[in-house]
Amino acid sequence: MPENPYESPRAESLEATPPGMFDPLLAEELRTIANYQRSIQYCILVQVGAYILGMMVITSTDKLDPGLRMPASILSGLLGIAVIGGAVVGGIFAVLLALRVYNVVLAIIFGMSALIPCIGLMGLFVINQRATSRLLEFQIPVGLLGADLQALEERIRQMQRFGMPPNPPTS
Repeated sequence: MPENPYESPRAESLEATPPGMFDPLLAEELRTIANYQRSIQYCILVQVGAYILGMMVITSTDKLDPGLRMPASILSGLLGIAVIGGAVVGGIFAVLLALRVYNVVLAIIFGMSALIPCIGLMGLFVINQRATSRLLEFQIPVGLLGADLQALEERIRQMQRFGMPPNPPTS
C-alpha cells in the first residue's frame, strides 16, 4: 500500500534502524541512561540513609546526656543537609534521565517533585524503574546500584557485531 502523501512527517527514532544494523546513537543513549540511573540510585541511597539515621538521632536525643545533645543536634543538621543535597542532585538527574526515558513534561514534574520530601523519593523510584526496564529491553543486566558498565559495553559490542536484538523495543 503506498504511503499517504498528506500524512504528517514522522520523526526518526533511535530504534528505527533496519534489522541487522546498529545505530551508534543507541549505544550512547544506553550509556547515558545507565550513568544517570546509577547517579539516581546513589541519591536514593543517600536520602534513605539520611532519613533513617536522622530518625535514630532524633529519637535518641532525649535519652542522651546534656553534654552530648549538642553533637547530636549538629549531626541531625548535617543529615538534613545530606537529605537536601540528595534531593537537589536527585532532581537534576531525574530531569536528565526523564528526558531520555519519558518526555519533557514528565521531566519537569519529576524534577520539581524531587524537592518534596518522600514524594521526591517515590519519583526517583519510578524513574529508576523505567530506566531499568529500558536497559533490560536490550538484555543489559541491572543490579542494586545500576547497570554493570562492563556488561553494558560487552552488550554494545555484541549489538555492533551481530546487529540489533531480534525484537527491537517499541517504546
